[in-house]
Amino acid sequence: MSQATIGRSRVTAALTAFLIVAGSAAVANDVGAVARTPFVSPPATSPTLASPPEHTPDRMSIAQTETTDGRALEGTRTAAPCPGTLTANFTFTSDLTCNLDVTAPDVTVDLAGHTLFGRIHTTGGGTTIRNGTIDGASVAPFVGVVRTSSALIDNIELRNGDTWAMVIGGGTVVQNSRFRDNASVVFDLFWGGGNVLRHNLFQNSGIPISIQLDSDTRVERNVFAGNQTAIILWPEHGGGVNNTLVRENVFLDNGTGIHMRGRRRMTPLPGENMANSQFLDNIFAGSDGPGMSLLFGDCGTGPQTEPCAGKNTTVRGNTFVFNGYGASEPGLDDGLHVSPDPEWAPNFTVSRNTALLNADLGIEASGAIDGGHNLGLFNGDRRQCVGVRCGPRWLLGWW
Repeated sequence: MSQATIGRSRVTAALTAFLIVAGSAAVANDVGAVARTPFVSPPATSPTLASPPEHTPDRMSIAQTETTDGRALEGTRTAAPCPGTLTANFTFTSDLTCNLDVTAPDVTVDLAGHTLFGRIHTTGGGTTIRNGTIDGASVAPFVGVVRTSSALIDNIELRNGDTWAMVIGGGTVVQNSRFRDNASVVFDLFWGGGNVLRHNLFQNSGIPISIQLDSDTRVERNVFAGNQTAIILWPEHGGGVNNTLVRENVFLDNGTGIHMRGRRRMTPLPGENMANSQFLDNIFAGSDGPGMSLLFGDCGTGPQTEPCAGKNTTVRGNTFVFNGYGASEPGLDDGLHVSPDPEWAPNFTVSRNTALLNADLGIEASGAIDGGHNLGLFNGDRRQCVGVRCGPRWLLGWW
């Protein structure tokens, strides 16, 4: 195949990617039209990168020791009695304003289209929560679903959450649901690995997904729109957060799409640290800061001094379009931005990504492994990409 033919195919791929982004935005707007509140972007004064709360003893007590005691919460939204503790399947027949405590295994809580103004605390495992709305406006601090493991959360809307809206254990599947207007972290992935989040909408919230210890997390085919930082990966205790797969998601108008950072906090844990992360075939469009950032500048500090691990990290097949024009932190205005510890960079491979019309560089990945077939066009920096080669050279010559 001639160089000209290769170049034309790459341009065709870029235009196709741009049309995909436009189509994805239209889909997101259609979803947003169903909302009871309009879609809004993060305020311009918000920082480009959000920080999740740490699991300090006072914060951990919220998730570990809180019980509901079957008490009704103050308010006048419902006259229905609160069922309190649940040991068998329960179906709502009206809206409720109370806290529920699920103590038996394999219990199904079916909201049947109604709204719970309160929280659900589960200790039995295998809980299914489906078909309705959980609203945290009556509760502060608010934890919508507490410490459920091997659970199914399906077709719910969770809104008005506080510090941690959903504290889930391992083996939980979250699907076909909507999470909006939550002040801080929506999903706190700290209590057990193997969770799957798929086909959900995360909108107008602080940090929809914060992975601070769990491994084997899968985040697939979701839409993240108007959040501060859509996904954060952060080994809070100096270990874990391994084998994360993030693929085929759409990130629209967030402060930052994905932020992965290597830091040493609290007591370091043995074993790998953020190893084998894969970010595949996602679309990042309209982020205030970078579509995706990987920052490892403070590795080697804190209670453990070896460099961040993060080995076998793969960024492949992603599209970065029109990111970085509202960055509040200097330098964080690229499509893909990598600032690695020098000893960590060779563990990071960039391949088959497309970067168009970003404020500064399309891809900034100094020291990373160039997996080839990256494309950068019409980005603010004439170099288009740093650390990896972005073709086609015949077209970039005049830009």
